[in-house]
Amino acid sequence: MFSEKPTKVIRFSGGLGNQMFHYALYKALEKKFPGNRVLADVSLYTSNTIHNGFELERIFGVHLRHATENDVLAARNVGTTLTGRAVRKLLGSKQTFLHDVPTGPFQPEALQTSGNRYYIGAWQSDQYFSKIADLIKSDFFFQIPLDNHNSRLAQELDETASVGVHIRRGDYINNPDFLHVCGDDYYLQAISLMAEKLDNPRFYIFSNDIDWCKANLKGLDTVFVDWNTGADSYRDLQLMSLCKHNIIANSTFSWWSAWLNNNDHKLVIAPARWFSDKDLNVALDSWIKI
Repeated sequence: MFSEKPTKVIRFSGGLGNQMFHYALYKALEKKFPGNRVLADVSLYTSNTIHNGFELERIFGVHLRHATENDVLAARNVGTTLTGRAVRKLLGSKQTFLHDVPTGPFQPEALQTSGNRYYIGAWQSDQYFSKIADLIKSDFFFQIPLDNHNSRLAQELDETASVGVHIRRGDYINNPDFLHVCGDDYYLQAISLMAEKLDNPRFYIFSNDIDWCKANLKGLDTVFVDWNTGADSYRDLQLMSLCKHNIIANSTFSWWSAWLNNNDHKLVIAPARWFSDKDLNVALDSWIKI
């Protein structure tokens, strides 16, 4: 049976960075609509473990109310009876989807629409959760202690003018129609700018193509962080957030590392071109774009 309360369901998809944006919207909807049931549809991860599957609860210890199949149907205003399903197949039905099409990227109607809603999209804007930013930061606390290797690096990041550099290649190269790949020209410009602004910076390189990084970033004071793989890949995000400054890729993974960076004097450099569509960019106004 459906709940008498309006139901809002967010479909979670993608890797950790995308999941974090979905979670932030989830919490914003809870705050905005206290009389609604806000739920997480994580069903995509039952058959698809790309990017290590659904990771939020394991990494941050957060608790989400998971949507059942009936909850999803309720959010879409679709009946669950056999008759209702047959009618839907024949005639279609009014469904309350709220798609995040990349036109902003912020869509204020996401926080203004009452009643049942099923949210599909990326929701990559801090404007969705700016009013609860402190809550989101406290929720995104890494629960599992660092191992000795990463703990030593974290101490080094604190003791140096550390710059976390995230280089995203791999899957981006296979999606050129949508994803812009930042080349060595972007990273060399960003590194040069950091060198001008900082005293004795050290660059910590995080990447899913570390061999490319070693071949293209030579002659610098660099440390290549290449040991966090598989289920431990999220450690790179954690360590980048502990750097004093950040050079990020057009990646939600590194976006969150810069956003979670608590250095009051941090410098963040982001690509001026985020997507293949040059008019779309999710970098914050306070970040330097090149």
